[in-house]
Amino acid sequence: YVHFLLVCLCVSLIGEIWIANLAEGHSNKPKESIPNKDFADSVLMYARYLKSVHKDNAVVELRNKLTHLFHLLGLNSSREELGRIALESAVVTSDTLSIVEILIDDLGWAIHLQGRTQEGRSNIGKAVAMIENLAVATDADIVRSELAHAKAHRHLAFLAPNENGQNTHLDKCSSIIETLKSRES
Repeated sequence: YVHFLLVCLCVSLIGEIWIANLAEGHSNKPKESIPNKDFADSVLMYARYLKSVHKDNAVVELRNKLTHLFHLLGLNSSREELGRIALESAVVTSDTLSIVEILIDDLGWAIHLQGRTQEGRSNIGKAVAMIENLAVATDADIVRSELAHAKAHRHLAFLAPNENGQNTHLDKCSSIIETLKSRES
């Protein structure tokens, strides 16, 4: 009889906790934790400030340093917003390689991860078209450009609607990487 009462008490407590969580707006879906969101909000505020005082190179550099961290923390909407701010700055500074990387990562993959796959795929496609028509001057920029090109095709392979499209993009990605490796030799 005591066991039955303990089970009833536990079920009752679980029910109350579940109802209290629902009332507070909690759910079982994973959310961005508050510290991560606060961090992202602070970075975005700083990026907006830098943009407002025309520190466009600093905005692009901030984005370049933090976009992968935002990805790892699952801050996809913040990553998209940082990318939009940095894209404006990259256009102002004529930093085409950064424009390409922003289209691939922040306005491509991060948008896909938010459920807007067609929009993300389209932005990655724009980046590929830009890379294929890009003239780069330095060895470092050539490597950066080709790595972005390979990443774009890797993402497009994942987003391809069929196996043929996947294979085409993976073959292109592999070819780019092999070319880079042969340059190093």
